[in-house]
Amino acid sequence: NGNAALVADFNEKLNAVQCETNVVICSPSTLFHHFAGDSFSIGAQNVSHLDNGAHTGELSLEMIKDAGCRYAIVGHSERREEHQESNELVALKAKKCVEAG
Repeated sequence: NGNAALVADFNEKLNAVQCETNVVICSPSTLFHHFAGDSFSIGAQNVSHLDNGAHTGELSLEMIKDAGCRYAIVGHSERREEHQESNELVALKAKKCVEAG
């Protein structure tokens, strides 16, 4: 959820804070390019278990990494409930993420 104005507010506030921990923002993919800062990292809210290719609407690991993301959420309860993601599918996604570094 959110928009460019919310991201601008996040950027301003997060870049003003010196954290002793790693902060990761997992935004909708349409907002990745609006985030900028050294005090936090960007992550994806979902990742495909499929490689790059003609998979309409899916975001492959390569696409996510190219967009500057270093993290991805897999196994989120909303994906499991609303998209019927099984343990097997979540395991495939997690394995791909680990293999990709």
